[in-house]
Amino acid sequence: MDLPDDLLIAIFVKFTVEDIISIQQTCRVFHAFCTTDYIWHTIKIDLPLNLPHQANIKTLSGVELRKLSVTGLRVDNRWRKNPGQLRALNQLENGGIIEQMKYLPPKWLVTMSRVTTSQGTACITLSIWDCDSASNAKRVNLISFDAVQPPTFSAALSEDGLHVFIVVFAIFVPRSDTTADALRVYRIPLQGSHFVDHSGTNYLLSRIAKSDLEGPIFDAHICGETVACLIARFSTTMDDPPTPTYHILFLNIKSGKYLTVDVDVPRPYMQLRLFPDSYFILVGVPMKDRGSTIDLRVYDGTSLLQTLENLETGDSSASMALGNPCATYISTTSGSLSAAQVELELSTGQCSTVAALSFPDHLSNQYLVRFPVHLDSDGITRFQTHDEPNIYPFQKATTSSMVEHTSFGVSGHRAVWTERRWDLESDNTVCTIMKAAFPTGNSGPVIVGPLLPNHTALPFQIHTCQSLALDEALGRVFIGLYTGDIYILEL
Repeated sequence: MDLPDDLLIAIFVKFTVEDIISIQQTCRVFHAFCTTDYIWHTIKIDLPLNLPHQANIKTLSGVELRKLSVTGLRVDNRWRKNPGQLRALNQLENGGIIEQMKYLPPKWLVTMSRVTTSQGTACITLSIWDCDSASNAKRVNLISFDAVQPPTFSAALSEDGLHVFIVVFAIFVPRSDTTADALRVYRIPLQGSHFVDHSGTNYLLSRIAKSDLEGPIFDAHICGETVACLIARFSTTMDDPPTPTYHILFLNIKSGKYLTVDVDVPRPYMQLRLFPDSYFILVGVPMKDRGSTIDLRVYDGTSLLQTLENLETGDSSASMALGNPCATYISTTSGSLSAAQVELELSTGQCSTVAALSFPDHLSNQYLVRFPVHLDSDGITRFQTHDEPNIYPFQKATTSSMVEHTSFGVSGHRAVWTERRWDLESDNTVCTIMKAAFPTGNSGPVIVGPLLPNHTALPFQIHTCQSLALDEALGRVFIGLYTGDIYILEL
């Protein structure tokens, strides 16, 4: 304590979050010293924290960050225990078959379910739940629309945190092919609304007709006021298998303007993600290396979005080329992958990263790939062209198990998935929910194990699970069932 303050600061900012919290407990002097905003704004916080929406670490006080970090460390310790221990279990009655769920920090759950009406027609419902308290979660809004088959959605909170933007694609309205939409964008309020929108039109912000596109949309992502979609166009020749060409559609959800861009390097099984500052990434599994290679490319979309803004309403263009990437990263693993075996998530938290999960067929090893692309505390894209992806292998439960539903935490540090295997002793299918904790730095162990101990008494069968969502900051897992129920498991 006799050292000069500037020297103490130089020492303390090198410590981990856990070290700082420990030092604070030694005496009153260090407790006050280590609570200063400068210390907490300078140390590296590599934990998923339950931050308020759009919160920047630099805008929070040292006292607030310490409280959030203590909670984060407790969740981290519980999450790394194998198997996990169930602390609480709560049920939500959603209705219909839960086809997809998406958790939006800090407390919102978006669910999509398929319901059969009394007339025997198919109906899709989108619900938004306030899960601030798992024991008192409540539905704040609901919309519904007709569809022949369940579509897919992507969702994001608005900047002010008062609305949810939901992009629904692959919609097919059965009444008339001329009115079928390929994509819809909804802007749904999170408060002040007390009615159910059964037509799905009151909150409709933008739409693109199926007739306006030359192929199906198979991936979409929303960031800010921009939606980006991947479109596959298949040749009319008798190729076997048919070879698609890929295009990206950029849509401004407020103006309704959109343009399409040619992707000059076809990559099967592609996924796309937008960054807040106009950068975007494409991830694909090349056909020639089917599954052994994951290819990630970073692009600067500033000029594309500027062109989109300057378009006249109703105009679109498909003549633009994507151009060269700012950076390219290639990760090589073992085995073969398919589209369902690469899970990509771009984090939006304070420890932002781009990571992918791969589950190769017929191999004992599975992989987390962490690419050297991240967002800094100001939301600016950072990447190094000379850095290599970090690959973390981990073991499957059994070599014969099949991975089904997955959910990746927004910071890329935690994940859950279901595994299905055939049990020879019981001559029956056994389903297990697995969880994983990945290292926060460039090295460290991958901790994988069952979410819950074997023979844990649950009010549902795991094989009825249809979708998963993960709140990694609070250690909560949302399980959507065929029965229409949602269970919230708190570890």
